[in-house]
Amino acid sequence: GVQWRLIDGKPAFFRREPANLFRFCDEAKRRRGAPIEPPDTGWSLGHHLQEILAEADRTGMEHVLPIQHRVTHTLTVPANAPGMKVGAVVRVPHGIVATVSVGTAEG
Repeated sequence: GVQWRLIDGKPAFFRREPANLFRFCDEAKRRRGAPIEPPDTGWSLGHHLQEILAEADRTGMEHVLPIQHRVTHTLTVPANAPGMKVGAVVRVPHGIVATVSVGTAEG
C-alpha cells in the first residue's frame, strides 16, 4: 500500500513514495507497462574500470583516462517571476553556458 503517516490529523506521504509505489504495488506495475531499455552504447562501467586500473598500473599516475561529459539542462522561468521579462539575464555558476527563454504569462 501507500506509505504515509497521519500527522496532526493530516495524511503525510513519504518523499520517495511515488517511486516506491512502483516497487511495492502490483497494480501500479501493471499500469506502468514495460520499462524502457536504454540503448546499448557498448560502454560498460566494469570494462571502463578495468581500463583505468590497467592504465594507472602502467603509468603510475592517479588520474588517468579522463572522460568529458556534456550535459544539457533546461531552465524554465515563469514569465511572472519577480524581475523576469523577455531578454532578462539569469546568472548561473561560472563555466556554465545558459540560454534562457522567458515565456508569456499564459505559458
